[in-house]
Formats: sequence, structure tokens, C-alpha cells
Amino acid sequence: ISPFMIENYRAKRKKSRKKDGSLIKPATINREIEVLRKMFNIAIDNGWAIENPCSSRKIRPFREDNKKERYLEPEEENRLLNACTGEYEYMRPIVVCALHTGMRRGEILNLKWDCVDLKNRYITLL
Repeated sequence: ISPFMIENYRAKRKKSRKKDGSLIKPATINREIEVLRKMFNIAIDNGWAIENPCSSRKIRPFREDNKKERYLEPEEENRLLNACTGEYEYMRPIVVCALHTGMRRGEILNLKWDCVDLKNRYITLL
């Protein structure tokens, strides 16, 4: 098995679909190649193979984007806001901003007042 064959497998697998019709996720393909990589490492350790065609020098993993969107339920939002009291009161504006804008943590923490237009109710991200 050569690195070329592994790349062909990955390309074919990336275009293939599951039974439900959805595409195979990059993380799934990466896990399959990782299993093969480990099998070749065992083969090398036992003298059954000379080199690993799946080594990270030859085969770079796909970038994985398997995150699932999840939204807080109203009850969860209330608990989060209620937790922003006492010594954590300073967190309340940050949490409110996150809940109402969907901005990322870094975007909120790096926000400057000249990027906020309260009158027109918008925030400009740089």
C-alpha cells in the first residue's frame, strides 16, 4: 500500500455518502486513516512492513469541522444570567452580549466602544 493509494482512498471516501445520504465527515475519514496508521506501526514493530504509508509526513489529516450547533433553552439562559451576580456581576454585560449577538468570546472581549452604535443598534466587528 502506497501513500498514493491512501490519498485515492481518502478522496473517494470524501465523496461517498452514508446510508442516510449525508456525506462522510472529515473526522470519520481521519479516524479510519489513524487506525490504518496504527496497524502499519504495529506491522513495522513486528518486522512485517518497512515503512508506514500513512505517516503524518505523507498524509495530512483533513481539517475537521464536526461541531454541532446548540442553543440554550430559556431556562438555561435564565440560570446563566442569574449566576452573574455578586462577584460575577461584571460578567453580565458579556453574557448578555453573547446571548443576543452570537459573537465569539474573543470578539466580545476585544470589542471597543467605537465599534458599538447603540442608537442604531449594531456592532461593527473588525
